[in-house]
Amino acid sequence: MSTLKVITGLACLIAALFFGLLAWASFVWGPLWFGLVPVVFTVGLVAASLFFILKRRSSLPKRAKGLVAAFAGILIVSPLILDIHIRHQRRALQVRAIDFLARPVPDMFKTSLIAGYQARPNQTVLSISRGLIERYARNGRIRWSAWIQGQMAVQPFETTSFADAAQSDPEARVYVSDCEAIIKQEWRMGFWQWVEDTMEMKRVIPEIEEEDVRPALSKSGASAQ
Repeated sequence: MSTLKVITGLACLIAALFFGLLAWASFVWGPLWFGLVPVVFTVGLVAASLFFILKRRSSLPKRAKGLVAAFAGILIVSPLILDIHIRHQRRALQVRAIDFLARPVPDMFKTSLIAGYQARPNQTVLSISRGLIERYARNGRIRWSAWIQGQMAVQPFETTSFADAAQSDPEARVYVSDCEAIIKQEWRMGFWQWVEDTMEMKRVIPEIEEEDVRPALSKSGASAQ
């Protein structure tokens, strides 16, 4: 029995390390309130680990067994509930993106130059913004990568540069506002996508694979030239 308690204590310590890393990442990239959740689990797991190891030669009282069972139940159920919630939010955002793309683009945005903002060749002033939304509407997921973060960094220049120009057109103003709201939600969803992938121990990350393919394509293109 003492050996089993030591093994359980070490398992709790390993799990505490995982939740500690999740807490650190949550405080750095996620909302403050969510960071407190893994902190509570980390403290609880460390306490449980010390309890099992220090009490390895003693029998556990009924109250302690009840507390351990309750904590273990919460530890198992909470990630499942969070995973379901994230999947629901992802789907809701995907539906929102699809509905947005079904709306006609205001005529004033069907150009490559507006209010001093110059789009790239063969693009319009909303190409990057709509590209990010189209990506989410197609994939239903997004996780931060260097390529996606680069697009997210450039995107505000599109909508901010001609926000004043859209003030005279109610339809264009609402369109830009909705576009910005969806992309901001996509950016926040990048963190939750990381949480979901981490909990599910997903090994194949589409966004990371895409990131790895791009340099290879660039090198092959340069070699062909």
